[in-house]
Amino acid sequence: MPADSQARAAGQGPQVIVTVTLNTALGARYQARQVAWDATNQVSGVSYHAAGRGVAVARVLHTFGHEAIAAGLAGGSAGEMIRADLARSGIPADFTAVDLVAYERLVGEARVHPRG
Repeated sequence: MPADSQARAAGQGPQVIVTVTLNTALGARYQARQVAWDATNQVSGVSYHAAGRGVAVARVLHTFGHEAIAAGLAGGSAGEMIRADLARSGIPADFTAVDLVAYERLVGEARVHPRG
């Protein structure tokens, strides 16, 4: 066993946590100047972010100073946006590209309903 592997096994040296997200998502945040309940609301801005449980865990670990790598499956333009968001956040990513991508993109309007 190499020396660095022995050091890690002994709890010494750099420790890396790899989070795996098989259903990585592209989350969307909508901005609106005002919100009218139970009505159609005009959206003034949209931003996208990498999401999914493993991605969220990698973000928390990174925030607290731990070395983490986000890994999983991501494809198409959504996959590129996920990788770019994680890079902007300073989180290393190692996603396997997949050919099939399924996501819904809503632009321009969002309908808001009160809970209950």
